Amino acid sequence: SRDAAEAKELLRAFKTKGMWPLVQNYPRLLIVSNECISASTSNGRTLRNFLIGWPKEKLAQFCIRSTAPDMDTCDRYYFVSDRHALHSFLTGRPAEGVMIPEAVDAAYSDAPSGRNAMTMLIRNLVWKSGRWCCQDFYRWVEAFDPQLILFQSGDSAFMHDIARKLKEKYRIPL
Repeated sequence: SRDAAEAKELLRAFKTKGMWPLVQNYPRLLIVSNECISASTSNGRTLRNFLIGWPKEKLAQFCIRSTAPDMDTCDRYYFVSDRHALHSFLTGRPAEGVMIPEAVDAAYSDAPSGRNAMTMLIRNLVWKSGRWCCQDFYRWVEAFDPQLILFQSGDSAFMHDIARKLKEKYRIPL
C-alpha cells in the first residue's frame, strides 16, 4: 500500500541520516484530540499521517468524536461524547465511556449541532465541570501506561485542560 511505502521511505531516511536510534524505541503515546484517528475527517487524517510507522501497540487515544476509527493505525481508543458529558453533568454520575472497538452507538458519535457562541460556552462548562470523568477512564490510561502525550488542539478549550491534567497526574511530557 501507499502508506507502507511511505513508512519504509521514512525509515530509510532516518537510517541514512543517523536518526535510527531515535525511532527504534517508540514511546507509548497517548493521543488526546477531538476526533479519532481516521481516514474520514481532516484531523483524523492528519493524526493518521503523522503516525505512519508508529507501532500500533504503542498508541492509545482519548477522543470525544468517533467516526470510523482507523483500527490499522491504533486499536486502543477511549471515547466520551458530548452527550455522555452532558448526561453526567445533569445527573452527577460519571460518564460511561466506550472503549473502542466495542460498539459505539451512532447517536453518540455525531458532531455537535447548533454550534454558536452560547452552545460552545455551555459545552465548555459541561466538560470543565469534570463530572464526565470516572475511575474507568483513569484505569484505561493506567493500563496503557503512556510515556508521552500528543495533544491535537481543536475547537474545544476544555481539551487543553484534559491534556494538562493527564500530564500532571501521570508526570509525563505533553
